[in-house]
Amino acid sequence: RSSTMAVINEVSRATRTLKSVASHIALARPSPLRQAALKTIPPTVLLLFLVLPSVTRNVFAAFDCEDFIYDDASTKSHSFLRSDLTLECGTSQHKQLKAIAFVFIAVWPIGVPLLFLFLLSRAWKAISVGPATNLARSIRFLWHDYQLKKFWWELVEVMRKLFIIDFVLLIFPSHKPLARTFLSLLVSIIHMALITYIRPYRRVTDNNIAAIAHLFTVFIFVAALFVNLCDDTYNMCPAIGFGSSFAASLFVLIACLTILLVLLAIMALDVSKMNELSTVHVVGRSGLPDITRAKGILYHTFISHVWSTAQDQAAVIKRQLLLLLPEINVFLDVDDLDDISKLEEYIGHTATICLFLSRGYFLSRSCMREVAACANQCKPVVLLHEADTDHGGELLETLKQDLSPSYHKYVFANREVLVWHRAFYFQMNTLIATLELIVNSCPAQLKRPVALTTKNNISHKSAFFAKPVRLVVSANNPGAAEACAKLLESLPLSKRKKRNTRPSLKYVRVFLKLTSAHKTFVPVMTDYGSWRSSLSQTKTSPSSKSFGESASAQLRQNLSRGTSNPELEPGLVMFLYLNNESFVGKAGDLLAAEVTAALDLRLPIFLAHERDVLHGACAFVRFFETTPAQLLRANLYKKMAVPFWPGADRIVTALLAAKALGATLEEGGGAEAEAEHV
Repeated sequence: RSSTMAVINEVSRATRTLKSVASHIALARPSPLRQAALKTIPPTVLLLFLVLPSVTRNVFAAFDCEDFIYDDASTKSHSFLRSDLTLECGTSQHKQLKAIAFVFIAVWPIGVPLLFLFLLSRAWKAISVGPATNLARSIRFLWHDYQLKKFWWELVEVMRKLFIIDFVLLIFPSHKPLARTFLSLLVSIIHMALITYIRPYRRVTDNNIAAIAHLFTVFIFVAALFVNLCDDTYNMCPAIGFGSSFAASLFVLIACLTILLVLLAIMALDVSKMNELSTVHVVGRSGLPDITRAKGILYHTFISHVWSTAQDQAAVIKRQLLLLLPEINVFLDVDDLDDISKLEEYIGHTATICLFLSRGYFLSRSCMREVAACANQCKPVVLLHEADTDHGGELLETLKQDLSPSYHKYVFANREVLVWHRAFYFQMNTLIATLELIVNSCPAQLKRPVALTTKNNISHKSAFFAKPVRLVVSANNPGAAEACAKLLESLPLSKRKKRNTRPSLKYVRVFLKLTSAHKTFVPVMTDYGSWRSSLSQTKTSPSSKSFGESASAQLRQNLSRGTSNPELEPGLVMFLYLNNESFVGKAGDLLAAEVTAALDLRLPIFLAHERDVLHGACAFVRFFETTPAQLLRANLYKKMAVPFWPGADRIVTALLAAKALGATLEEGGGAEAEAEHV
């Protein structure tokens, strides 16, 4: 009996399993009728959206009457329908037309927005939590331009247009145009204030353009008020400073055109700024990456930061990420945090957590709550490090000491720490690396990660030198030879072989040059070292005039084409490496003399500013204290120094250096092949 019951239980369990599988298959494969309905939704909704204003205008034409005075003595008038002057308003025929119009008002200007609202409410869960359903994708044009919490704003826009154009005809009759204009002006001002305060669009540029467009609408209605006041009905032109209605109309036209030109200029400036930071695309393709969220995920990334040292930069990161990838949902506490007690829930609804490491981050109680929630829920983490100590930054080793040892492995093990920059190209490189980590954590990219780029990302470009370049490095410039060698080794050259040569290195004291064939140092015969030794044995000061003249003469001799030709070798550029040891001590005095000699010879000077703490990085302001006064007076730092960042930013450093040395940057090259391994 017990065996029989066991068999019955197994059969019933198998039956339930089959029913469950069948239900999942039914949901996964909708009926042909449902599939056909889903396919017709996008074109139908789009068609309704496009024809709604014109159809509504035709419906409300049944209420738009115009008065005609037939007795000048008594000023009596008859009212006729503006769209059909054969139909007199107020007659039984007109009343029948208005009754029909009310029915169509319920169907079109009221029914269609209600339909949009119904579709948005049905798709809200898929829009906010994911994954996106067929319905959510079919009405994407209604919500994808807006922030997640303001997905309904398109309905507000639709109702505003319908009100100021059509519904105002129901409120005021045709003989009160001034009241209509004033009410439309009031609604436009309120709407402009709302859009400026709420800022519903994802893109900052879209919010700015919307505010500008609504400002122009307000000016249009103000101009309409002027024209109505000067109309014969009111005859108030003298009271507002115009001799006739024509003069008022001409003034309004000129004012509106002027305002329009100014607003268009502002919009063009805004759009040009937006183009500077173009949207990302997958390397090798032109489309945006697929960032469909997993079920239950509300945000793609959560920016965790400490308010005291990183609040401003966290807002910058969110704004830049939205410009690069408008469809991304970014959680930032000042915008999205409603209840701090639900902090762990917000973490749970986020795919990737971005930890912005600045001074005091791991000492903040709220930040440690977020780190603990990430660790408990095994969330992917992106590490951004604020390295600039003048802007709330801290050494990475110091930050690691602040972190509890129990979280060290989770936070830092096998993770690349991305340095946050303020310089455009370096910041772009960091933002793209951040987006790659975020995008590749989405379900569509888990099995096949993608590399991203933009038209302003130079890390995938290469350098083309039309003319040969030789970099001259001084032995009195500590670290210069090593930095220059690393620069040349990491420089991606263009695939064009014609006349494109890698810059070589010429070392002034021992006169070593880096050959592109073997990438080794080869000595060049010279007497410069003995000359410098003899100078050090004399009592001549490095800052004296005779020393400078001797340095210039000897430098010209060593850099010239030969003993019989005093002209300098072509393509020579002095490589001046700036770190905390530059222009310090006796070597610093000799370096100052050599730089002075280079300036006397009109030798171009390339400035390299070290930014790696391990190699003597310091603030640039320090060089105004250590550099001799004669070099400052000679405008040594007139040109911008190229920052030398380590790690992932080395390729950007090399390309910016190449550009400063006269190279042109082209698509493709050495970095192109590395894109597959990002």
